[in-house]
Amino acid sequence: MTDLPFDHLAPDDLELVSAYIDGEATPAEVEQVEATPSLRAWADRLRALAGVVAEPPAAVAPDVQAGMIDRAMATGASVHSLADARATRDHRRGARRWLPALSAAAVLLILLAVVPVLLRSGGQNTDTTALGTGADRDDSAASASTTPAAGPGASNGGASTGPQPDAAGGVLSLGSVSDGDLGGYDDLGVLASTARDRFAARLAASEAAPPPTTAADATTTNAVVATCEPELMATDGLITALRYFATATLDDDPVSVLVFEMATGGPEAFRLYVVGPDCRVLTTADF
Repeated sequence: MTDLPFDHLAPDDLELVSAYIDGEATPAEVEQVEATPSLRAWADRLRALAGVVAEPPAAVAPDVQAGMIDRAMATGASVHSLADARATRDHRRGARRWLPALSAAAVLLILLAVVPVLLRSGGQNTDTTALGTGADRDDSAASASTTPAAGPGASNGGASTGPQPDAAGGVLSLGSVSDGDLGGYDDLGVLASTARDRFAARLAASEAAPPPTTAADATTTNAVVATCEPELMATDGLITALRYFATATLDDDPVSVLVFEMATGGPEAFRLYVVGPDCRVLTTADF
């Protein structure tokens, strides 16, 4: 057993040994004390001291007691209290338990203070952008209204305003409607149904619109540039004019959707094609 005085025991070690003796140490702290010979020796010594002080002390003569006190005061050794060590240990453990909760509360307060500022700033930027976009649109509309209509074969800045050839070299029918990109799909039937509904909605809107007051100029009518139109019209004798064109992706592969008028007088007036990049027909539908 060690004979070192208590002032040679670090306060943290005294706290650890005190918790070990009181049965309040964690499994990791118990393992640490039992694996460290010096700490285990201190634990044995403190247990022995606890047993000694638990017994009623024998009466000491006053002169002997005074001499013991004088000698203790003369050595200048510091006195460690187990009660003080326990109080320090409980205070530190309480702080460790509350620290995560306090940290979370501090983060929450910061978020509550910062997020509204960011939202207000983002809203102002959005409004500014929207105003700028509206002004640009007004400028574009004014410019378009002052640009004279191009005649047959005329060009504006080198860009032709007449019907454009598709990738296969054929010129598409005037009056066809381009619907842009329909997005990505993994089911061919869903893609075909979506395109058919989009075409039907556009057709209904065009039929409900009032007729133009002047005849449309064939050289300025919007023409749709689409691939595979000549191939399909050459192989399908029942289709006449292209009325709708859109692009999409099917299982990450690019595809095209084309809707033609049919020459038959039956209930089905249109035929829809979904084709791949090589003009291979993936599906057709009459409606």
